[in-house]
Amino acid sequence: MADVQLQFDIEAGHRPGQIRGIRPAPRQPWIERHAVQRAIFHVQCELERVHAARAQPHQVLLCDRGTLDGGGYWPAGHDAFFREMSTCWQDELARYDAVLFLETAARGGLAIDAGNAVRSEDLPTAVAIDERLRSVWASHPRFVHVPHTADFADKIASGRAAFVQLLDSV
Repeated sequence: MADVQLQFDIEAGHRPGQIRGIRPAPRQPWIERHAVQRAIFHVQCELERVHAARAQPHQVLLCDRGTLDGGGYWPAGHDAFFREMSTCWQDELARYDAVLFLETAARGGLAIDAGNAVRSEDLPTAVAIDERLRSVWASHPRFVHVPHTADFADKIASGRAAFVQLLDSV
C-alpha cells in the first residue's frame, strides 16, 4: 500500500483548527490520484445503488458524476481505469439512461476555481480532462452536449432545456 500523506486546509475566516477539507498532498500525485479515483468510483456505485432502491417508478436518478468519470482523471486513460475497476466501458455506459454533459467553463478561458478549493487544475488541464470525459460519454445513445457560455445562467438554462427533452425521451 502506498504511503499517502493527507493535507488539511485551514482557511482564513474559519475557527482555529477547523478543517475545511482533506485531500492528498501533492507528494506522489499519480499514486494518490489513483487512490482517490478508486474510492470515488466505489462510493459512486454505492450511492447510485442506494438511491435507485429508494426511487419510485415515476422518479429518475440524476447524478452530477458517473462511474466513467474516473477515467478522465486516470493518468493512463479510460481503458486502464476500467481494467483497474474490473469493469469495462460498455458496462459502465449501460448503467445510465441518458447523459447530459456540461462543458467546462475553462473551454472559454473562464476561471473554474473561484471559491472552489477542490478545483486545483489550471485551465489547459481542465480542458484536457473535459475532452477525455466527453470522449468516453459521447457514444451514449442519449448523449447531449451543453457547451460553455460566458454567462453561467445561459448555460444553466440550456442545460435545463436539454434535461427536460431527455426526460421526455426516457
